[in-house]
Amino acid sequence: MEDRETAVSRLVELFFELGYEGTSLKAIEARTGLGRASLYNYFPGGKTEMARAVLVASDQWGVDHLMRVVQDGARPASERLLRIVGNLDALHARPSQLSPANAFCIGDAADQYTGHVQDHFHGLVEMMSELMAACGIPRDVALRRAWEFRVVWEGALVCTRVLGDQGLYRALMARMPTYLLAPADTPGLLAPDAPLPRPR
Repeated sequence: MEDRETAVSRLVELFFELGYEGTSLKAIEARTGLGRASLYNYFPGGKTEMARAVLVASDQWGVDHLMRVVQDGARPASERLLRIVGNLDALHARPSQLSPANAFCIGDAADQYTGHVQDHFHGLVEMMSELMAACGIPRDVALRRAWEFRVVWEGALVCTRVLGDQGLYRALMARMPTYLLAPADTPGLLAPDAPLPRPR
């Protein structure tokens, strides 16, 4: 029988493939190879506890592949920024991969998980904008570009999922590093005075 850690890794794959709403108990049993009794032994709270375990694993990925990159002061800020973009790109290499927003913020799951995903949004934007500022880009421009990246990235993932084709996603991601580090007066997608989301 698989241990809980292995079960969680399979649940991560499943939830980010089908989303919370689309992940049925039957699909969970098939993916993990565990029967209902074993699943409830590992996750007494059922699907809700499984989802929390998936989000904890997602948070840990962020610590390992994003936060530690930001904190690596031995590398130039520009290199750290590009590495973050590359790590996010590698995470979503499969056309079927959902982002946390699409996996947990649609349907009945939205009320329960949207706050957690919002924190993910703001956390990534803060990390990216700080690195851009360290590269000499004015903070207001850096913050706007970080939100532009977030919107473009999420939108490209949705298009990839719908079209079953990563062409647009790959083309946009290839352009992002150049744009994020472009001179401050380079026109962006958002107007300079566009209102930006604030943390909760």
